[in-house]
Amino acid sequence: LQEIRKYQSSTRLLLRPGPFARLAAEAFAVWLLEDAYLCSLHTRQVTLFPKDLQLA
Repeated sequence: LQEIRKYQSSTRLLLRPGPFARLAAEAFAVWLLEDAYLCSLHTRQVTLFPKDLQLA
């Protein structure tokens, strides 16, 4: 409990902003490409087209 209180009272970031930003950008790119791939499968295509990315 002391450790929890210590972190709750501090304003210091537990994660450095640089690696966290890269992780968030990668997660967003993966999410976007997964949705675009599902759009291409829905139209029975094998290749991703720009319109699939726009729909995602």
